[in-house]
Amino acid sequence: MSRSASIGSVATVLAGIALFAVSAPPADAKGPTAGELCGRSGCVRLGGEAEIARFVSWWSDPFGQRAPAVAPFFRIVVRHSEPEPVTWTLLYVPRHDAMRITQSRVPPYRTGSGPYWRQVPLAARGFLRAATRGMTPFPASRSYSVCTVTDVRGRRPPDPATPSFNYGNETIRVALVPEDGRLVAGRLPGGGVRATIDDDGSIDAKFGWWRAGSGRIRITGRRIDSLAPPLRAHVPAGYSPGFQATGLTFPTTGCWRVTGRYAGAALTFTVRITKSPLGR
Repeated sequence: MSRSASIGSVATVLAGIALFAVSAPPADAKGPTAGELCGRSGCVRLGGEAEIARFVSWWSDPFGQRAPAVAPFFRIVVRHSEPEPVTWTLLYVPRHDAMRITQSRVPPYRTGSGPYWRQVPLAARGFLRAATRGMTPFPASRSYSVCTVTDVRGRRPPDPATPSFNYGNETIRVALVPEDGRLVAGRLPGGGVRATIDDDGSIDAKFGWWRAGSGRIRITGRRIDSLAPPLRAHVPAGYSPGFQATGLTFPTTGCWRVTGRYAGAALTFTVRITKSPLGR
């Protein structure tokens, strides 16, 4: 199925999703107007109040179902911006016809709800399957987490002679800091800053690399849990064989997969980017 066909299928899905909800928002209220449907192979953007308004009422039916056995899944995010922001995150598990739902807040309260599981109604299963046809789901995860970060804590470095370059191979390595794969931008509770937040909201972080020779490393990256512009990499020239300093700009927070390539070799790591509640 083509990507445009997938988008058309999403519209059909969302019409069918009305069967999930008991009530829709009042005619004069603004409903959700943005969202995306994502799998491992990429994302389909959802847009327009009429297309996705039925996602605003998930609390009408009982949600007592237990979490199903681990299986591949898709992620659906729906955002409602007015009068106050609300986000629904839905993990759809086709193998079990189940869905995990998390709501960021339940107006007028500031607190959210979920995650809770529910069985996908029979009348809606066909619509969801049509929308995801041709897409590759995220692999099964014990936590049904979209972002499986590269955690190097406790691992032996590829070369004990250069322990700070703690992830990679004999041709190209990177110094992953923090080692748990979770990078917080802005002021840290213990003082200092690991990554900075730009005026446009993007995040800049310095990463040190090692390569077995001279010449530039090529670095690319993309967000894998939502749509976003690609990673921007600054790889300055002038470094002798071995160490290479780089600056990586992540346009948004989220789950990012970064790949470095040098002399026919490559390494890939995944990092979760968040912003500090302490600000810049």
